[in-house]
Amino acid sequence: MADNTLHIYAQKQEHLDAYIVGSRVGLLALRNALTAALEDNKAAAAGSFCADGEGYTIIVIPVETAQLETLHLPYSKGSVSGNAKHPYDLLGTGQYLTLVLGT
Repeated sequence: MADNTLHIYAQKQEHLDAYIVGSRVGLLALRNALTAALEDNKAAAAGSFCADGEGYTIIVIPVETAQLETLHLPYSKGSVSGNAKHPYDLLGTGQYLTLVLGT
């Protein structure tokens, strides 16, 4: 298992808890991405792994409160409605690839 392991468990539905569980290294990577996004007021990313060894990118996007109202609700039980956007739509392909690939 990688040292940089982090599991993010979304709420299944309203009023249920969400969890972030990880190794120290994984939690520090998340903290660093959060700090960078807050300090620079722009998207930041951190690479991480699940316990099964599969890698993924955590993308932190700072937005104004009004922008949050345009996004899909984050419940994993499926609550996509109308013209709601996915967080990817806030970035666009170029910025997404820069964050994920580091280019």
